[in-house]
Amino acid sequence: RIDDDQVHLTSFGLDREELDAFQSLPELARACGQWLILPGSHFEPSGTGSLDADRITILTGADQAALVAAYQMIKSIVAGAMIDPAKLDLGLFIAGSPEGMAAETASRLADTAREQLGCTVAYRGSIQRIELDEHCSTGMKLPLSEGGIGTFVSDVRSALASSKPTSIE
Repeated sequence: RIDDDQVHLTSFGLDREELDAFQSLPELARACGQWLILPGSHFEPSGTGSLDADRITILTGADQAALVAAYQMIKSIVAGAMIDPAKLDLGLFIAGSPEGMAAETASRLADTAREQLGCTVAYRGSIQRIELDEHCSTGMKLPLSEGGIGTFVSDVRSALASSKPTSIE
């Protein structure tokens, strides 16, 4: 999660001691392999094109207000994209609803996005209730450089490229 001037890291699979042992972003990037980057609430969705992300996944609920907000976010992402909307790798992850309802909701939103915006939106899953993950370690904080989230993503990509193939979402 990125907030203002700090990056708050959460690792799935590394315990707290392992996470704390890393001395640099390149070390950490190589050890973790896959990264999910959650911009702060002030981040404009239209700026996602500049991040060069492999995939963009929108976390939303299935209620009407959440769907309207998700559609507006998709619309902003498409408007700010530097590529053909059909080539964007967009997806939805629905929280707080049973699987069947989540899949149906995602399908309706994907149909609307395809018809109105010309983009494909994949259903990436759902979770009915968020629970504590005992394999999740939180606590490491890194300062965010002056280049902001764009520079952070670039630094992670460089570290990953120097070790093994992976992806950033």
